[in-house]
Amino acid sequence: MTDAAGLYLLIKSTGSKYWRIKYRHLGKEKVFSCGIYPTVSLADARGKREEIKRQLSNGIDPMGAKKLAKREATPFLLLLATSSSTMAVVTVLQTTPIVCEQGIKAVNERKYQEAFEPLNLCLGMRLNRNERSAALQARARAYSETDMPEKALEDQNAAMGTAMDHNAWPLIALSDYQKQLKQYDNALVTLKKAEEFDEDRSKPGPSMPISYHRARIYLELGRHADAVDELTRGIARQSNYWAAYYYRGLAYHALGKTEEAKADFVKVAELSQEMGIPAEHVEKLKEFGVSAKLNVQPKKP
Repeated sequence: MTDAAGLYLLIKSTGSKYWRIKYRHLGKEKVFSCGIYPTVSLADARGKREEIKRQLSNGIDPMGAKKLAKREATPFLLLLATSSSTMAVVTVLQTTPIVCEQGIKAVNERKYQEAFEPLNLCLGMRLNRNERSAALQARARAYSETDMPEKALEDQNAAMGTAMDHNAWPLIALSDYQKQLKQYDNALVTLKKAEEFDEDRSKPGPSMPISYHRARIYLELGRHADAVDELTRGIARQSNYWAAYYYRGLAYHALGKTEEAKADFVKVAELSQEMGIPAEHVEKLKEFGVSAKLNVQPKKP
């Protein structure tokens, strides 16, 4: 018995009736099983058919998604590396779909191109709000790191619209994508908002991650003195973050303060022994003769 758009009822010789949905993916015909009639009603089967149509429109193979959607009841802590001094704890996910974990794991390992397929599958599933927020933030980071800031901003804004823990990190990430798109005023407003959720209250003023990201905006705007002031405040809160010294050194150099710049670059070399620094920053340090002792991080895959 055929309904429409690939949905039909398969009747076995035993009299049992099974809903099936026929579809094509990448030129190959496939058949999706969606339950036994009358346990699954015609309305429910039609609803499943519409869900499959939505998945196909997003490039998702429904049968592949079905296999990957098994849930394991194991806590999963999402950590997104940001260009700041700390890993950003976005949320704790319970009973997270495996495919979502795969995509998030790829982002954490900086395998950004590999992250898109599982994250797209993940976001085509029925998720709770925290799971959807985490997956959107992971895909936003992947878009950002593969030079698609418009899509990164779109995903991060969508994540911000879901129920999530109130903390500074999602706002810091949002400001980063706004900065990539040269939406500097918006980015500064977002960082001001992040201060409301700043977890480090041990000293006055914003914590290092907020100061760092604000200073990076000031540098792009040519506000070098403001960048120095902001990074100096951040260093007072956290003195072991090499990137704060690196960008303050750049700001000092732009202001013609060569000795101060060299002192910061020497500090970068010192801190790199423990943490390492990205290879793309080495050339500037070579100008100041402090490259010999650098511990250089491998390039991103």
